[in-house]
Amino acid sequence: GSEMCIRDSIQPGDVESLTGYSDEAEKALDEAKSAIKKVLDGALMIELAPQPSHIRKLQHELVEQYNLQSTSIGEEPDRHLRIEK
Repeated sequence: GSEMCIRDSIQPGDVESLTGYSDEAEKALDEAKSAIKKVLDGALMIELAPQPSHIRKLQHELVEQYNLQSTSIGEEPDRHLRIEK
């Protein structure tokens, strides 16, 4: 899908940034937010890109704030969130 293009457009230099953790978490939470919006707008279910467990935890907490369901599915390292009503 179109997700790959986003990943491909990240410059090698970005990965070296000192705030790697917060950058990754922020990107992941942005993705979760747009998925939440889609579900609230009527999408049945959205699956997010795979994330490490500490970031999935943040995504789960974000989803809870919107009274939606989030489930971790798949096996590491491809484990990811599924968001639904």
